[in-house]
Parts: sequence; C-alpha cells; structure tokens
Amino acid sequence: MSHHFFFLSKRFPKILRNSVNHVELLIKEIGDPFNEKKAKEISNKLEIQIRFNSREINWASNRSISKLKTDNFRNFGEKSKIKVGFTKKGPAIYISKKSGKYLFILHSERENFRYIATRFLVFFILFISIVIIGMYFIIKSMLKPVKILETGVKELSSGNIDYRMKTDGNDELGELIISFNLMTSEIKKMISARDQLLMDVSHELRSPLTRIKVALEFIEENSAKDSIIDDISDIEKMVTELLETERLNSPYGVLKREKIELLKLIQSIKKDFFNVKPGLKIEKPKNKHFIYADKERLKILFKNIIGNALKFSNEQTNPVEIILYEKNKNIIAEIKDYGKGIPSKDIRNIFEPFYRVDKSRSKDTGGYGLGMSLSKKIVEAHGGEITVKSIPGKGTTVSLIFKTG
Repeated sequence: MSHHFFFLSKRFPKILRNSVNHVELLIKEIGDPFNEKKAKEISNKLEIQIRFNSREINWASNRSISKLKTDNFRNFGEKSKIKVGFTKKGPAIYISKKSGKYLFILHSERENFRYIATRFLVFFILFISIVIIGMYFIIKSMLKPVKILETGVKELSSGNIDYRMKTDGNDELGELIISFNLMTSEIKKMISARDQLLMDVSHELRSPLTRIKVALEFIEENSAKDSIIDDISDIEKMVTELLETERLNSPYGVLKREKIELLKLIQSIKKDFFNVKPGLKIEKPKNKHFIYADKERLKILFKNIIGNALKFSNEQTNPVEIILYEKNKNIIAEIKDYGKGIPSKDIRNIFEPFYRVDKSRSKDTGGYGLGMSLSKKIVEAHGGEITVKSIPGKGTTVSLIFKTG
C-alpha cells in the first residue's frame, strides 16, 4: 500500500485542507513579489523546507529540494494549481501562483526518515566502535598475565633460569605466575646442587688419578697398561672440563685477555690433530683477524670443536674446513665437516652437560658430553655466540662469533 494512498485517502481530507490553508497563509506572509529574506525566516522558524521558482528567481531553503520533482503529485480537489504529494523528505504541497511556483515540505530536514536513519546508523556504528575498543582494552588487561607467562616460558626455555615474572594480580593467573617463579627458583637450586656435586667429585678425583698414574709407571709395558692409561686420560679430560666450566661460572674465573691473531692460534693447535683423517683444511683469509681473548681457553674451545668435527667425519670424506671472515663488525670462525651430521631434534640439546646424540655412550662415538657445553661457556664468557647448523648425512657447520676490538 503506497504513501500516496494514505496521504490522499478519505481519512485525511481535513489534514490536507488545513495544511493547504496554512501554506497559502505562509505565501501571503512571504509577500508578492517574493521576499527571500522572509521565506528564509519562516523556513528556519517553522523548521519546514520551502522552494520558489520563477523566471527571475530560483530559490530553495535546502539544496536537497532544489531539484525535487513534482510529476507524481496529485491535484488537490478541483484546484489544478494546487497539488499534494508524499516525498522521501515528508508530505509536500505544490502551489502555482502568478508570481511563481511554491513547494512546501511540511517536515524539517532533520525529521525525515533518511536523516533519522543516517543519524541512527552513525550513532550505532559509534556505539559499536566504543564497545569494541572498550572490550579490546578490557581483554588486553585480562590477558596481560598470559603475556607475562608467555615471556617467562620463553626465557626459561632459552636457559635463563634467573628470570622472574612480576605480577600485581591476586586471581588464578597471578597465583600461577607466583607458582612459576617458585618453580624456577627450585630448578635453579637443583642445578646448582648438581653442579656443586660434580665439582666436588671432580676435585676429589684429581688426587687418586695422580696416584694411579704414578703407580702405572712401575708396571711393565703391555696392552693392559696402555688401555688403563687411555682410560685415565679420558677421565682426566672430563675432570678438567668440569673444573674449567666451574671456573667460568665463578666470579674468580677472570679471563686473561690478550691480543690474539686467530689464524696463528688455529695453526698452533693443528699439530694436535696430525695424521687424524680426513684431515684439516685451513682457508687463509685475505686480512688478519685479531680478538682480545684468553689464549688458553680459546685453545680448549677450538680443540673441542675441531676434535668433534674430525671424530664425526668419515675418513673418505673431504677434510674439515676452517674459514675465518668478518661480518657486521664480528669475526666469525666456521668449522665445517662433511660427516654424518646431527638430527634436528638433537641440535638444541647438544650444549647441555652430559648430553650425547649417540645414546649408547660408546667410547668410539664421543666423549662424556661436556665438550660442547664447555665450548658454549667459553664463547659466551668472551661476549660471543656459538651456532650449529647440520644436515644429517651431509655434515655440520659450527660458527664461533666474536666481537671485534
């Protein structure tokens, strides 16, 4: 059922007649000739919209009605000069006079449906936006402890057991953070107790090992004696690595730094691997590379890494390559072998004390799992970094990164 039916049906004749009479009175008040100032005053005062068209004048109180068509308007009664209609802007009356043609829309621009709908839509969008923004900050505040927990877990997984999380909350998440901090404290105590036990045992082993070595000197040469000497050497190496690790952890284990040319240092330890297959290939750099480091500990570092590279290489493969170069103000030493490689699941654990990729712990496939742990300690004590990249079946590359200067 159309708007025109409601507007022109017999239910509204009185409303129409009164509206037309009211408009005619307004036209008289505007005056003849047309008084633009008066028309504007009436439009503002009554909050209605007015348009007037003549040969000389085209005026409208609102731009939106300046081109409004009246073709679908209907005659009011028998007066062909008066037409009525219903537009999107509200009920309208069109009157033709000698001076010109008037169009009155008996609704304020702010009262028409489109204006109200637009305002409603704007306020609705604004309300939803405020609600969303408010919810965002509320959820962000609620999830803040989760973010703190996530950071704590990452720090712990990276080996930083000294990291402690802060919380002001008394809710379940706050209690979880407190429990997490207690857990890391207990883990630290357990690790410290373990390290202390290892150090104590290592110190106590030094004396009996020395006595055994002295006693072996009085035994005749035979295969049994050689086997015992080899075993004692391995134990001595393990004890040395344990004690060296403890010194680096101790505030008294100060590095004795001096200016060292890396190439010369590597060449000086090459003799320790004489005739060990598949051999060593040291690539001579274009420039000399110097770092300030503890010479003895640096020798331990390179002996460990090079020894591992040779041990896990096949005798028929290419020799172990040592490359020195400078990048981003860092001096990098790469030790690359073409051996059996390390499975990706084991790479993250190889720096853990006593961890070995070969779980059989055979003497032929490795030491006691302390070499890489000690190597990492030495590099980090010098402010450097050690990284490992490996492809099973193709080989492993260990990068020792030192800061210049």
